[in-house]
Parts: sequence; C-alpha cells; structure tokens
Amino acid sequence: FALDDAGEIIEQVGGYVYDPRQRPWYVGAMRAPEPTYLQPYAWINEDGSSITLGLPFVERVADHEGETLGVLSTEISLEDLSDFLRTLRVGDAGFVVVMDAEGHLIATSRPAAIATSDQALLRATESEDDLIAGIAAAMDEQQVESEGMLIRISAYREVPGLAWIVPVAVPEPDVLAP
Repeated sequence: FALDDAGEIIEQVGGYVYDPRQRPWYVGAMRAPEPTYLQPYAWINEDGSSITLGLPFVERVADHEGETLGVLSTEISLEDLSDFLRTLRVGDAGFVVVMDAEGHLIATSRPAAIATSDQALLRATESEDDLIAGIAAAMDEQQVESEGMLIRISAYREVPGLAWIVPVAVPEPDVLAP
C-alpha cells in the first residue's frame, strides 16, 4: 500500500492472492489435537517460488465453545537453525547434525546443503558433505563407527511433533590428544 503523509492508504501498489487456510501450517494446526511442530515446508514468495524451508510450531485457537477463531504459527528457518549450530563449539573440529526420523537433514553445523534445489529436504546419506553422508550411512547400517571420529547419537522427542536424531561427531585427537 502507498500511504500519504498522514499515514492513510491512498492506493494498493501490489499484492497477490494468499489464502492462509491453504498453507501447510494452517491445515496442520487444524488437524493437530494440541500445539505441535509440523514437518518443514518451503516458504513461498509472492511469485510462487520457494525461498527457504521453515519449521512451524502451530496451535489452533478456539473460543469457549470449541469454534475455531484462527491459528497461531511461529516458525524458524532451517537455515537459521544451522547458523545457530555453527556457533556451538564441538571440540576443535567437531560438528552437529540434526535429522528427522526418516533420515532427512534438518540442520547441520557443517557448511553443507540441507535441501535440494527445489527446497525438498535432503536425505543425510545423499549429502554432498562426505562426513555427514558417512555418518548417516553408518547409522542406516547400525554400525556407527567412523575412523578417527567419536560419535554420540541422541534422540530428541521431548516436544510434540519432533522426532529428531542428533549425531555429534568429534575427531579423536580433539578428545584423546595428550
């Protein structure tokens, strides 16, 4: 909208058709029995192109009779989550990976892509990063060993909607060096 000096709308200068009721976060909130995280999805530009993946936390809001008033959604970009992981120090050269229960990358402290060019989540075993792909492949084979790396795998299921697997890898010299 264009505004005059008093802040009044004088004309609409752009826009696009947007119905939030068709978005994955709204549909997911309407289906969920409680506040929950949903699967990551692509945030969409007004031209229909996707720009990044977001992780929504949603809640259906109802009146005292149970009638839907709307939906609350807050989201974090997976890129921002990876940026946060990069601030963590894991030994001198260790790293963190966050995967969903199906083995898709959610975030990583390594400088590696977590999504395909069309913004679909990338399977960790298909990562361009050999260390991430190697750890994911070893986990698939239930042989979590990697030469020269100490690996700790944790499951994170404390919050509704999240079932994450979090491998943390540290080079042995970071821990065992004299």
